[in-house]
Amino acid sequence: MKLAHLLKEENILAQITPASKDELICRMAENAVGKLGGVTPKDVLEVVNKREGMVTSYIGHGVAMPHAKMPQMDKVTLCLASLEQGLEWDDEADQLVRVIFLVLGPTGQNSQMLQTLAALARLCSSKDNRDGLAQIKSSQRLLKLVEESGIDVKRTVTVADVMRDRFIQLTPEMTLREAVERMSVEEHDGYPVVNAQGGVVGSLCAADLLKIGVSPYIDLLTDDSFLTNFEPFEQFYEQENSTVVQEVMNKEVLVFTPSAPIIKVAHQMISHNHHRAFVVADNKLIGMIYAKDIMTKILNL
Repeated sequence: MKLAHLLKEENILAQITPASKDELICRMAENAVGKLGGVTPKDVLEVVNKREGMVTSYIGHGVAMPHAKMPQMDKVTLCLASLEQGLEWDDEADQLVRVIFLVLGPTGQNSQMLQTLAALARLCSSKDNRDGLAQIKSSQRLLKLVEESGIDVKRTVTVADVMRDRFIQLTPEMTLREAVERMSVEEHDGYPVVNAQGGVVGSLCAADLLKIGVSPYIDLLTDDSFLTNFEPFEQFYEQENSTVVQEVMNKEVLVFTPSAPIIKVAHQMISHNHHRAFVVADNKLIGMIYAKDIMTKILNL
């Protein structure tokens, strides 16, 4: 099924100027739920805001995809809005939002909801598409853009649909001090170590660094009171400027192509007890997936 088949011209609002995010969601939902009994735009807003409180719907590049499961609906419905002026979305958004897709669906169609969100992400991965969606001034032309994109709502969610393309990278030659400074500014744990050719050669996480400063023999002690007399992690401090990342990194990493099914990634994460996987194309790193990404983007639909 083509993505455009889910979008009707009457559910497209072009170059509008809502006063707030709540007003925007209500205006977008009005046509979609107007003919349904027992559900109002405010009902949609309540469900959307509840989910927004757990995880942002902002996907980057000025695009947001709020979505809600409504038991009163019998099929997945797609709404699109472009804004004449950007709107502040939330603390996670790095720029004003100008393109918004609202996806509404029944509680029993999780797979199609997920596949629709993945198709929208593919649509918006193109800068030309994003620019067109933000600048086109008529709903008819916006619908035509989606039609001409030829994007399919696929049955299988792939790595490309879930991966993140913005993340920090470490190099094998980096000192531990340099690695700590770079890793400390990110909320996630575990980062790719990339060589000069752009290939993944390993990964490094906080636990790898802690191992340097913690003796493996502590578990054998019957009395650990004497540990209070030692400087914590003294061994790490002694090595932080002389030891490089490639000496302590984990060389066993999970690597996938963008077209790999996301269920395969989840299986490998469980089987190998890994919390992250890396995405490569032409032997170069292009993305990564944390286990939490699968949870928030798929399980927490």
